[in-house]
Amino acid sequence: MSELPRVSVLMAFYKGERYIREAIESVLAQDFTSWEFLLVDDGGGDGSAAIVEEFAAKHPGRIRRLEHDGNQNRGPSASRNLGLSRARGAYIAFIDQDDVWIRTKLTEQVAILDGEPRAAMK
Repeated sequence: MSELPRVSVLMAFYKGERYIREAIESVLAQDFTSWEFLLVDDGGGDGSAAIVEEFAAKHPGRIRRLEHDGNQNRGPSASRNLGLSRARGAYIAFIDQDDVWIRTKLTEQVAILDGEPRAAMK
């Protein structure tokens, strides 16, 4: 990505091999396209990391896999904080490893935030 994304999508994952592919694909299917996707490996040790690496290889610069030092398990809060520290977007969107987004999620939410500059989301 040459310009900064509007949205940084963050996912902390831990032993999510069963669902993570579908969650990633739902982000890729968004009709809003100005996003980056940061997936933080929380040291689960299953096949999730390989799935994430597969997507990162297909979408370099757009999808990034992060991990804690030594690929330690640090928990979801520390993993989200690691993702936040590397995020470049004006907005942050969290997705869990077993979530699936509708195609218009980011379009709708960015429009709301842009239309209400005093609004904030946590």
